[in-house]
Amino acid sequence: MQVRRYWASVEVHKESGRRRIHTRVWGGSDLSEADARTEAQRRAEATDWERVLAGERTSAGPGNYSYHRGANPEPLIDETLDEDGGRAGAVTINRYGARVLNTASLAFIDVDTHETPGRVLKLLNPDAPTPGATRPGLLGRLKDALGGPPEPSPADVEDAVLASVRAWSRQTTGRGARVYRTAAGLRLLILNPPMDPTADATRDLMLRLAADPAYVSLCRVQASFRARLTPKPWRLKGLRDLQPVINYETIADERTAMWLDAYAGASRAHAVCELLEEIGARATPDPTAGYLLKLHDEETGVGSGLPLA
Repeated sequence: MQVRRYWASVEVHKESGRRRIHTRVWGGSDLSEADARTEAQRRAEATDWERVLAGERTSAGPGNYSYHRGANPEPLIDETLDEDGGRAGAVTINRYGARVLNTASLAFIDVDTHETPGRVLKLLNPDAPTPGATRPGLLGRLKDALGGPPEPSPADVEDAVLASVRAWSRQTTGRGARVYRTAAGLRLLILNPPMDPTADATRDLMLRLAADPAYVSLCRVQASFRARLTPKPWRLKGLRDLQPVINYETIADERTAMWLDAYAGASRAHAVCELLEEIGARATPDPTAGYLLKLHDEETGVGSGLPLA
């Protein structure tokens, strides 16, 4: 899991001809900020800056605070250790201020059924015609001229996602999942079996259940699953001040602290999830997973009846 107690950055200035780079490279550590700075320096020295100057995106290039390229200097708020002392879960604050639950093996899969219903339905059923696509043959073109298939509704996609999860749960004894409704669609929580976010089988399942490919890549790179616990700020009323970019260093700024206080106040009137259905086995694989499930449901406002954001 790419979560650390301490983060530090080093500045890098490079140029080649007309190309110039001025960026920061982050490093993380569970020991100290000094050790994190050493890691940042190591990453900077290990980077092929000629490739970066040529325009290639790398884990240490410009804008390296990227969920998809490794270093992710989110402030650590809380953590949960497993029976062996390993980090099973961690709550961090992401760059736009929301609290995020990071988990090592409890798989969260968010599915957007509102903005891209056609894409989601196509992932769930690859053989189905793509809404709006041109169909082959004279008859197909005639049908297109008369009006193509309508874009599926979020409810249609929701039913298809639920059917896919139910089918998955029936394939092997002991499989279980919880399905939540979110402001943009659904959140799937795989209770059993525990999942490895870096495994090919996990990637295949997530894609089969219509997860956003960018999120699938994120889980693989960060070696964890991620579930937002608090609302997206732009869905809340009253946050008129310019939103700061939050990371390990800026979290201590007075302006950031004031904004986070206002955000916390506005968040209390909203939930992130509501439980829609429990599918298959309902038991968690161990007490740690049970604790993380309870933490997720409490923090996201499950059962509160508040509007989703």
